[in-house]
Amino acid sequence: MLLRKLIETDGSSDSVLQLIKNVTIKDVINWVSESWDNVTQNCLVKSWKKLWPNLTDSNKVEQREANKIEILRLIKCITGCEDATEHIVTEWLSSDTEANQLYTDEEIISLVQNKPQDDSDIEETDEPKNVPVSHSEAANALEIALRYIE
Repeated sequence: MLLRKLIETDGSSDSVLQLIKNVTIKDVINWVSESWDNVTQNCLVKSWKKLWPNLTDSNKVEQREANKIEILRLIKCITGCEDATEHIVTEWLSSDTEANQLYTDEEIISLVQNKPQDDSDIEETDEPKNVPVSHSEAANALEIALRYIE
């Protein structure tokens, strides 16, 4: 704010000195108020993380515990799950399986391009392969279907 006023002046040393002499407490209070209005909540949170890092960790722990209790309450409302315990919820939330793994774009491309050459994982079925149907067979089948509908 003061800088803005200094920039607006013509830059001569006399005008700068005169500007500084004319600054009142009211001007300073207005500048502080305007500056405070520009401070975001995100800025405040991040500054506390740097000043007191243990505070955010304890808040996260408290939030996790509250979430567990809420999840347990909801699970107990489900038929057949009335005997669920907090241990089960903790185990379920902390399970780390490959199904939960997030892949990067490069990993997905690599997985797709490097398909296993061995098809032993794929079960072979005895289903007949699609045999091409001749035009006359298709026409006969269509006539039969039309007679069925009539």
